[in-house]
Amino acid sequence: MCSTSLSAHWIPFGNREEGSDEFFYDSHEIKIDRDIVYLWYGVKYRKQSENGVWSSEHYLKINCTNRSIKILRSNYYTDKQWDKKINTAIQKVATYNAPTTVYFHLTELACRIGPGIPH
Repeated sequence: MCSTSLSAHWIPFGNREEGSDEFFYDSHEIKIDRDIVYLWYGVKYRKQSENGVWSSEHYLKINCTNRSIKILRSNYYTDKQWDKKINTAIQKVATYNAPTTVYFHLTELACRIGPGIPH
């Protein structure tokens, strides 16, 4: 399920430096299946892309055993509130995490909080 507005359940994470992209995860849409965590992750971009994108949200499948991420779905928006959708992409490729990426930090966060969430 995708949220159409920023609310209290979109939790900021990662290093937030002045003028950088902002990263969030949806704390109400986290699902657990043994060592797999599913969640929505959102980005508000510092600059608008050439395609007019100001924000995006991605539905992720995070494997806590091998620390990999698969992006299952991506939505792209022309505003920073995840309201005016312009494109949706269905992904099929797994992404493996480098320690310096936002995906690495999100994986560590999800795998740390995942086991404490009721199944």
